Amino acid sequence: MKKFSQIIWMLFFGLNLSGQSSWIDSLYSNPFFPTIEDTVRVIGEIRTSSAGCELSSSEILINELDKEIEIFGCYAIGPLDTICPSIDTFLIGQLQEGEYNVTLTSKVFETITNPNGDCTNSISETVKEIEIKVSGTNSIERIKKELINFELINNPVSDYAKFKIDSSEEDLRLIIVDNFGKVVIWNQIERNYNKNRIIRIDVIKFPQGIYFCYLENKNGKSKPIKMIKN
Repeated sequence: MKKFSQIIWMLFFGLNLSGQSSWIDSLYSNPFFPTIEDTVRVIGEIRTSSAGCELSSSEILINELDKEIEIFGCYAIGPLDTICPSIDTFLIGQLQEGEYNVTLTSKVFETITNPNGDCTNSISETVKEIEIKVSGTNSIERIKKELINFELINNPVSDYAKFKIDSSEEDLRLIIVDNFGKVVIWNQIERNYNKNRIIRIDVIKFPQGIYFCYLENKNGKSKPIKMIKN
């Protein structure tokens, strides 16, 4: 009976492993329009078909000469069949002016059959590419960054954060970063011809701590607002 149970257990995991996969929902840079003065981060939204989806290790290769950036993420997943989202931030740093091709390669290994986390024996691999255009900067561009009128109405926050935006631009993003530099919110804001807009963001699941919020447009970003989550 014990041997029969072991066979069923192996068959269960074998069937499970055969259907495991990962994919990259989105890939973008933070800031979205960086300058040579900005610290660039790349954010990847990765999903796997099994629970866990923990980023076990990562590697970043930057070729400034050829304007190529390669990112490798190694993800550990368990045997439970359920869609698992993972939002990960990869620190690139300051870049020279130019257009960069960025490639994220997401590899997956199963923790039961590969407990050492060797991604050379991955069971799934997904690749996604984007381009990042890094521009030069000067005093005029710095002034443009500060022209976005943006404020947090309630601070500290508990259940939600309420922002007032004095801009009718169509290409705006609201970004919230935690104290470790990880992007936790990245929202595209729909165009509204009423300049004075109120945006409400649910933060009830945010851990207590300090966050930094800013708006970004094609000219740059606003000054960050320090947000305290109770």
